[in-house]
Amino acid sequence: MVNPKKILYIHGITDLAGGEFFLLNLQKHLPQDKYATYFILPNEGALTKRLRQVCPQVHIFAFQGKSFFRKWAAFFKSVGQLVLFVKKHQIQLIHANDYKPALMACLAAKIWGIPLIWTIHGPAYNLQNPLKKKLLSFCLKRLISVSHFSAQRLAAYPESKLEIIPIGIDTDKFQPSTGKTRSPKQPLTITNIGRFDRIKRLETTILAMHVLKQTNLDFRLLLVANDFHNQPEDYHQEILDLIQAKQLQDSIKIMPFTDPIQNIYEQTDILISTSSFETLGLTIMEAMACGIPVISTRSGGPEETILDGQTGYLIETDDHQALADKINQLASKPDLARQLGECGRQRILANYSIQSMVEEYDKLYTSLFAEQ
Repeated sequence: MVNPKKILYIHGITDLAGGEFFLLNLQKHLPQDKYATYFILPNEGALTKRLRQVCPQVHIFAFQGKSFFRKWAAFFKSVGQLVLFVKKHQIQLIHANDYKPALMACLAAKIWGIPLIWTIHGPAYNLQNPLKKKLLSFCLKRLISVSHFSAQRLAAYPESKLEIIPIGIDTDKFQPSTGKTRSPKQPLTITNIGRFDRIKRLETTILAMHVLKQTNLDFRLLLVANDFHNQPEDYHQEILDLIQAKQLQDSIKIMPFTDPIQNIYEQTDILISTSSFETLGLTIMEAMACGIPVISTRSGGPEETILDGQTGYLIETDDHQALADKINQLASKPDLARQLGECGRQRILANYSIQSMVEEYDKLYTSLFAEQ
């Protein structure tokens, strides 16, 4: 019997969003007879709790300190702890899922001669630092982008080290609700799932709802948004103030992210995204898998997942009038909305399944172990 290969995943956030569900899906779907998984996280949180339910090896390294000096003191302490951890548990590959963990793992990977890879989920602004870029280029065996859009921003890295593996969607978990029909007497339910972060451009959503209100469309907006990962609170308040200024309090319901998120999708007639940047757009893809018509800004990743006019609609960033027009179009043409939803699900099944993502990572891990 062949012993499972030991993989250590390191992540810097314990709230639940796209990168965190990516980890949970890998843990769930990777062949357990082939891989033994370990996780290092910075603190207790929703992700920590979920991982502990399915993996016995979840460890806390407090590498995220709050002040500048404490942050770096905690970081360098964790670098040393990680070197010892890798030796103790005989880790054979490190998979970083965030920028700081990728830096933190460089020393351990080089000392023990094991591969280090990093899957990039966000804008990766920190990669513009020349010194850090040089260090990561030297230490990383592979740099994984989840979209072609994101990969274009990493052109300065050696092409031989760069791979594209899109995030996969569990199409058994996310599928159309059976028997879901909206009565003409029921309001149209529009949903935006994100967080209170300026990059999400939630003001575009609110302004579009104001336009819809003038057309007398009967609708409600579910704004599913958390204050995510220490985001400043002033933006949250700005959105609340805008809702009040446009007198939309009775039409908009703000609710925290709920798990399972399928409960939200079951209520949703149209999903919208008004972000200025999306590496891929997980909630858009989940909604498509559920057969829900989607409307998104041209914000990067969604331009790959959505075929404009075939599996959803794309609009320009900050164009609230165009968003309102597309929503009105789908509200007045239910057959078109249904067709877009059905085509959207077929696109996810064909190109973004969880099975294809896991197969790609399995092949990557196998090739890296073969190189050792």
